Amino acid sequence: MRFLFVGLAGATALTFAVGAAAMTRQDDRAAPPSSPAPTASGLPEGEGRALTQQVCGQCHSVGIFASQRHTQDEWNEVIGRMMAKGMTAAEDDLYDVSDYLAANLGKGEATSTGG
Repeated sequence: MRFLFVGLAGATALTFAVGAAAMTRQDDRAAPPSSPAPTASGLPEGEGRALTQQVCGQCHSVGIFASQRHTQDEWNEVIGRMMAKGMTAAEDDLYDVSDYLAANLGKGEATSTGG
C-alpha cells in the first residue's frame, strides 16, 4: 500500500474527487463494535494507538471514527480524504496509522503494509 501515500500531496485533489464520487458516506456510518474492546480513550490498545490519536486528533475526537470498521484500503481512502482537508503527518506515520486502523478497526483480516 506504500504507493497510495507516495505523491499523495500532488494527487490529493484527484484522490479526494475519486474517493468522494466512488464511495457512499461509509466513513460517516458506524459499524457494530468488534474486538478488541476500546479503551477509555475510545481506541483499542495496540501499537500505533497514541500516534493515531495524535494524527487523527488534529481536527476531531477519536469518537468520530472509533466505532467504524473498514478494510485497509478503505482506511487509506479515509486518510487520503483527511489529507485533502488539511491533515498533516509524516509519510511513515501515515503507514503506521493505516496499519493500526486496519489491525484494530478493520472489517476482517488485516495485513501490515507499514514502513
